[in-house]
Amino acid sequence: MTRKKRMQLWLLLLGLLLLLGAGWAGWDYLEYRSALDTTREWAQLAPFPASTKNLKVDTRGGMFTREFRVEFDAPPADVEAWLAASPGIPGAVMTRTGKSRHYQITPGGGAAFAELTFDEGTGHVRVRVYWS
Repeated sequence: MTRKKRMQLWLLLLGLLLLLGAGWAGWDYLEYRSALDTTREWAQLAPFPASTKNLKVDTRGGMFTREFRVEFDAPPADVEAWLAASPGIPGAVMTRTGKSRHYQITPGGGAAFAELTFDEGTGHVRVRVYWS
């Protein structure tokens, strides 16, 4: 094989690897967006506040179960407005521990479980939903 052909082969291989990497990153983003949308649907939540920071999404489960855990920080006043706009919150069972509120939400979208915890002091929110 000539040097030119080897170089062309390496460039082709490098191009394919770059495409594969871009496709993988795109798939991760779609999965991330899907997890956020599903979490909102299952917990009957309004769109997350525009001031949301430190958004984390954790996906668990397999073919027969699926669980999403979403955490974020936002100014407490923004979280209060978001909770007021969320359809699942008025019917939820709320318990309080210090400055932390825990909502046991009637799940939507066919989910089996939905809960939300809001720390009024820090503005930290944790949402957990699952289907099985």
